[in-house]
Amino acid sequence: MGSSDLYNSVFKRLPVPALILSVEEPAFTIQDVNESFSDIVESDHVRLIGKPFFDVFPFKPTDLKHSHGKKMLLSFRKVLQSGAEDCMGIQHYEYISRTTGQANSQFYEITNIPLKDDSGIVINIIHCVKNLTELVLQKRRLERSENRFKNLVENSGDAIFIYDRDINLSYASPAVQHILGYSEDEIFELNLLEAVHPEDLSGINYSLKMSLENPGMPIFVEPIRFEHKDGTYRWLESTITNLLNNPSINGIVDNFRDVTDRIEATNEVQQTKDRLEEIIQTVDGILWEANADDFVFTYVSPQSREILGYTPEEWIGVEGFWSSKIHPDDRNFAVNYCHSETLKEKNHALEYRMKKADGNYIWMRYLVTVVKENDKPVSLRGLMLDITPRKELELQLEQAYEIAKIGNWSYSVEDDELVWSEFVKEIFEVEPDYKPGTEPVLDFCFNDSYRKQLEEAVNEAVENNHPYDVEIKIKTAKGTEKWVRTMGIPEFKDGILIKVFGNTQDITKRKMAQLNLIETEQKLRDIVEHSTNLFYSHDTEGILSYLSPQSVEFLGYKPEEAMRRWTDFITDHPKNEIGFQNTQKAIETGKAQPPYEIQLKRKDGSIIWAAVNEAPFLKDGRVVGMVGSLTDVTERKIFEERLIDANKKLTATQKIAKLGSWEVDLENNNHVFWSEVTKTIFGVDEDYQPALENCFNFFETESRQQFQDALYNAMDNGRPFDLELEVITPAGIKKWIRCIAEAEFQKNKCVKIVGSIQDITEKKASSIELEKRNQFIEATLNNLPIGIAVNTINDGIATLFNKKFIEIYGWPEEKLKSIDSFFKHVFPNPEYRNRIKNQVISDLSSGDPEKMQWSSIEITTQSGEKRIINAKNIPLFGQNLMISTVLDVTKEKKAENELIQLNEDLEKHARELAISNAELEQFAYVASHDLQEPLRMVNSFLTQLEKKYSDQLDDKAKQYIHYAVDGAKRMRQIILDLLNYSRVGKKTHMQKEINLNRLLDEITVLERSAIKETDASITWDKLPVIHGAETPIQQLFQNLINNALKYHKPGVPPAIHISYKEFAEKWHFTIKDNGIGIDEQYRENIFTIFQRLHTQDEYAGTGIGLAIAKKIVENHDGTIWVDSKEGKGSSFHFTIKK
Repeated sequence: MGSSDLYNSVFKRLPVPALILSVEEPAFTIQDVNESFSDIVESDHVRLIGKPFFDVFPFKPTDLKHSHGKKMLLSFRKVLQSGAEDCMGIQHYEYISRTTGQANSQFYEITNIPLKDDSGIVINIIHCVKNLTELVLQKRRLERSENRFKNLVENSGDAIFIYDRDINLSYASPAVQHILGYSEDEIFELNLLEAVHPEDLSGINYSLKMSLENPGMPIFVEPIRFEHKDGTYRWLESTITNLLNNPSINGIVDNFRDVTDRIEATNEVQQTKDRLEEIIQTVDGILWEANADDFVFTYVSPQSREILGYTPEEWIGVEGFWSSKIHPDDRNFAVNYCHSETLKEKNHALEYRMKKADGNYIWMRYLVTVVKENDKPVSLRGLMLDITPRKELELQLEQAYEIAKIGNWSYSVEDDELVWSEFVKEIFEVEPDYKPGTEPVLDFCFNDSYRKQLEEAVNEAVENNHPYDVEIKIKTAKGTEKWVRTMGIPEFKDGILIKVFGNTQDITKRKMAQLNLIETEQKLRDIVEHSTNLFYSHDTEGILSYLSPQSVEFLGYKPEEAMRRWTDFITDHPKNEIGFQNTQKAIETGKAQPPYEIQLKRKDGSIIWAAVNEAPFLKDGRVVGMVGSLTDVTERKIFEERLIDANKKLTATQKIAKLGSWEVDLENNNHVFWSEVTKTIFGVDEDYQPALENCFNFFETESRQQFQDALYNAMDNGRPFDLELEVITPAGIKKWIRCIAEAEFQKNKCVKIVGSIQDITEKKASSIELEKRNQFIEATLNNLPIGIAVNTINDGIATLFNKKFIEIYGWPEEKLKSIDSFFKHVFPNPEYRNRIKNQVISDLSSGDPEKMQWSSIEITTQSGEKRIINAKNIPLFGQNLMISTVLDVTKEKKAENELIQLNEDLEKHARELAISNAELEQFAYVASHDLQEPLRMVNSFLTQLEKKYSDQLDDKAKQYIHYAVDGAKRMRQIILDLLNYSRVGKKTHMQKEINLNRLLDEITVLERSAIKETDASITWDKLPVIHGAETPIQQLFQNLINNALKYHKPGVPPAIHISYKEFAEKWHFTIKDNGIGIDEQYRENIFTIFQRLHTQDEYAGTGIGLAIAKKIVENHDGTIWVDSKEGKGSSFHFTIKK
């Protein structure tokens, strides 16, 4: 392989896209292309070679909209002038792909490198392109990600410390100042461990040790107390992560939050529970549980020791213990009654005397609840109450009634006579002489049920020959309601009833007290048996002695299954330590401790949270156990955790969204509350206390009235509002807010207005800008010279038209909305319609954008007018939209047809003109040749005549000969000038680069005699190198300079100066002189052939020189004109196209 082939192979396969360009301006022709560059421009390298660079580059140097082309041209020139490489850096190009028609946005690093020959002259430019789009976009994504992380950290409610293994702080997030009160400088001077509460140091040190041993693992730290700047302690909950090995962090990250409010709230709830527990402990009774079949007790509360003197251990599991302690007179009744009611599955109560450990008897009231399983009684649960004081009172009352001869009565069967004592009459409030009968006595019963109860009691007593004792409610003769106890004994003789006697006692007070007691007992029963709480008791060792039935719901165990140490049900949650401590302190001090929360493990392994209220049970001043209740707070705990998390998220979200809250308490002197975010929005300090009358001052005039009207309307009618209002802060900053509020009514009276406020300044500005932009877009669309419509791809229904679209098609909008209606109306000819429709559908189905454009389509408007259109569709498949554009080219098509005809006519005339010009050129040549020959002969013979016959001619004859010779010379000059004029513009001069500075040097040499003769000075600026025909350009400059030399002021040396200006597409030259000038009325005439302003005697010439100059300029696509005033010189201007 030769060196040339090797170079070509290497260049073609270079990974860097590159071109080799020529150095000729302005083309910079592409001489070679490698494969990588062909991929960028999406074109085969063969098609690129030989093209000017800017035909391939998306931007032109003359493009006023983009500067990319001009920058590239300047870079090429810089390389040519300096001979050094020029790196243009990273350029962002946005352009339309030549193959796909899609918009492209790319970042390229452009380098232009000179390629020199052995003598150091730049012979080529290597144009290298490096695509850095992905790198730039990746860098931007990284910057956005870093900014998002920074904003997240700096705007988070949580705070972050970063420190080394020796706890030397290297970073503190802005939230630290909000949580702990220290400024940035103060926190870096603080010793972090010294600020931790001494009792919490061991915990934080252990967590740090765990973090150092487990790099990268988040370590949760239980709440610790950290000293605030104001000297108080704040509870902080944190997570620390060892990222010492992460080079971007190089430290231990401590993410913490302030949980002081949560812990203080928890403590307050605990105190409330403790107070409730103390209240429950005031219940004076013995809680118990026993088997339903044999009355063996399975649980007895510690109060048994104080009330009866027996420990729970003496009762529990001992058969017959309870019945053996009942008074012998009451034992059979009590045992049998309880057994009978249990078999009936009825809850019941009874009173009996029970023997204490010291041998004395006390009255007990026995409240029993029957517990069933599978519809059978399995156990009894209840409460024993000491009612001895009440019973003693009842005894005293009975004795008092006996002393007072409580009412006796008797009934003689034989005599059918009922006799009442005076006291009985007093009870029934009848007259002293009242004589009762048996039937009228029954009428005193309060209602039929009591009448029936009394009748049944008497009849049963008579039938079974035993006493009766009933308590009934009566209504006295005076209408007084009373309770009475009536007791009677039937008396028989020889098996025949002869008498019934007894007494009646007013027991109203006792009965009412008894009913009240029953009601109280029922309430106590409801508390214990039907409460949602679990009641319990245990001894000082923690052994449970009683559990209420709710243990099944709380623990998953029946009470009898759970009689063990209460700590067996406790999890290892750190908060349970508080419960251990409180219980132990209560046992040690004999005082109830604050309520607390505890975590329990149920039988199935699930976890619940319970609020504990308990108190010590004292006997003889000594703590013998604990009694208490549990309240299931699991849902509340879950809710609290969710609420705390939600509040944090809400607070963070509100800050991010600039969303605050506010309220007006109309029941509390119109007290106004603003949240922290609300105060921030209004630009006031955190300690600012808003008042209703001052709030209005924050609003701009129009918005103030809106807000007042809406607020008072909400107060009066309860109408909510949602407004966008303009406010101004004390610092004079104007903002837009969104204010939402609703009224809270109680008893048809507004008591509170609550609402939210959001800073929408940026959104409002964007909205206004968007509205302006939409108006601009709409106006732009409706004023575009092309029709535009947008329709959905799936059903072809049009959703938008601009005015031009309707105007071009000439049909109402509704006729163009659907595809079928569109084709039906726009193409009335069925054959043409089907052909166009099928072609359009086929092209659209291809998905090829190149096929989705159609030209020269004939449409018919509603008025019947035929029009020619060009149409194009642009699909947006991702949005299910198709953009259709249409251009009315009817006039253009007509003009095109006329132009075609005109071109044909022009071609015909051009051919005829070419023939004529050829004949004219031949004529000019023949004429100039044939005319010059006689002139030469005339001139020659006149000269010979003057020489030979000079001595024979008088002065007059010599003068005539002089006139004839001079005329012949001028005629010859005119012929030569005419010949030159006819030849200007002929394509006989090759276009080339012309160095005007060198050209002017040559002209001054040619005109040196005239310059010397007139003592003229000719100067020029450094002139450019231009592209043109060199000989005509030289003739142009020479004619104008010669003209300036000729028409100078007498006695004034000519001063001529040539200057120029460069424009994007042309050169502008000026030749200025100090000559005689031109009258303004002759400025246009001087460029006409044979036009002269002076006689031959004044200034020689033929009047063709400026006409030739004009023709040369026009042949170079330029124009020529003159600025001049008579007597003040002239400035000839002309332009040459680049």
